[in-house]
Amino acid sequence: MEPMTIRSLTHRLSPAFLAALLCGCASSVPVDATFPKPLVEAVPMRVGLLFDSELTSFEYEEQLPQNSKWSIQLGDANVAMFNPLFNSMFTYTRSVSNVPLEESQRDGLDVIIKPLVDKFEFDVPSGDDSKFVEVWVRYKLQVYEPDGKLVLDWPVVGYGKAETGLLNNQGSLHRAAVRALREVGANVATEFATQPELGPWLEVTKDATQQATDPLPQT
Repeated sequence: MEPMTIRSLTHRLSPAFLAALLCGCASSVPVDATFPKPLVEAVPMRVGLLFDSELTSFEYEEQLPQNSKWSIQLGDANVAMFNPLFNSMFTYTRSVSNVPLEESQRDGLDVIIKPLVDKFEFDVPSGDDSKFVEVWVRYKLQVYEPDGKLVLDWPVVGYGKAETGLLNNQGSLHRAAVRALREVGANVATEFATQPELGPWLEVTKDATQQATDPLPQT
């Protein structure tokens, strides 16, 4: 029998299998985590939350040079971060499926918030040059009036870094991504109410709340 050589072996392998060997194995990282509720005073606003399929099923794919193909699934983490975040930030929230809303669907809502992933980048070690995995993510929070008028298109950035250590690159990327999302959540919680475009709504709701809590005049 003819001895098996590398040359004869490659002739017996399919082109697809050879391509997989040359490109490396795919690395899939589903990001799942729980996120703490922010310790902030709720803004007295009635807010509709629009989480479309691009947010809830977001997946980023990239073929790194001299590395494997990476797939990072952020959809579940997006929902896990934004739901408790907005529920804590505002006195009333409910889900909506579209914007603009019909008059009958508005139910006294002040604004509608639609988050989206605007940019995602990551870096993993390709050799001995680095011992860290890094993740950068930029969201946009789009705030609409119920009739569809865009009020605010606010970019919010998060950065996460994790040492490889005892973890493989996938585990470290997961940890870095969670840290990036937590930074996004903290930035949203602390800076949302400072956006000047929201001034009219915040003043109106503040005045309404003040009037509701003021004591009745003495007679």
